[in-house]
Amino acid sequence: MPQLLLLGVFACSINSVQWVSVVLSVDGRRPTGTKGFAGSEGIMPATINVEESRPLSLYDEAQQEAERHKWIESQKSGQDLGTAAISEWYRIHWVGYCRNRQLDHLRGRRLFREFGIDRFAQLESVVVQRDLLIDRILDRVAAGYENLGLINWAMDWGLPIDRVYRILVQLDVNRARLEPAER
Repeated sequence: MPQLLLLGVFACSINSVQWVSVVLSVDGRRPTGTKGFAGSEGIMPATINVEESRPLSLYDEAQQEAERHKWIESQKSGQDLGTAAISEWYRIHWVGYCRNRQLDHLRGRRLFREFGIDRFAQLESVVVQRDLLIDRILDRVAAGYENLGLINWAMDWGLPIDRVYRILVQLDVNRARLEPAER
């Protein structure tokens, strides 16, 4: 059985995104039972599955996470911890939550309106190419590194600073610095 590579393509409108899953054979042969997909590289073998999705709200998703945290912590303590548990979640997890949701957005995993439809899946083509530098930068961003820390890391390891800078501009980690919604 040939190895298959799943790619994604999206088409935007103001209120929704059409997500198209594209399955390509790694060896370049068309998987059986597939249709051609016209892309910038010409016709590519593909299996197309379209699903419409609306942009998610980072704030609504965070509130659900905070509610889950409240429930778990209340269960552990045997009493309803109320807003104290929700405030604790925001204090401890908000910054990391925003950053990781931004990475999900840039990788094309989940669309959040707060990060802009135009930036959705922006890293997908780069990640599919298995670029080791981008992979290492994404790992560090997910771990909480800031731009200066990433530049220092790159300099310490003798990495191409101009390339690291271009990747950081594309990531725009500062965009994930959002204030929590009023509760």
